[in-house]
Amino acid sequence: MLYLVIESWLNEQSNNENRGIVFSTYVMITLTVFAVGQMMTLLYDPKGLELFLIAGVLVSLGAVPVALSKSPTPLQPLQVELDLKRLFEISPAGTIGCFAHGVASGAFWSLAPVFTLGVSDDSSLAA
Repeated sequence: MLYLVIESWLNEQSNNENRGIVFSTYVMITLTVFAVGQMMTLLYDPKGLELFLIAGVLVSLGAVPVALSKSPTPLQPLQVELDLKRLFEISPAGTIGCFAHGVASGAFWSLAPVFTLGVSDDSSLAA
């Protein structure tokens, strides 16, 4: 839900000339923060409170610019219809690619922790 809100706001605030730069910057920052967040688990014991506190402070700090912004709320569409047949007719490769990406990334994000636990030699992770 958070991504829906962020991307709707970015889409509303950008125009056709700068939308590519805005979204590529957004994705680059997001993926960098994901990678840095994964590396933060090396700082402290994952079972401790420190990592939770750091994450809480960072999320709170990330909300400050949004709270101080005077930007208007994106306009809500009155009616939304999803026509998959029309979407496929317009862009068959894009539709198939998005479906394949959704399946692959869903499998990765849901099963990567299970795989990691299975190949880990640390028996304390299973508890």
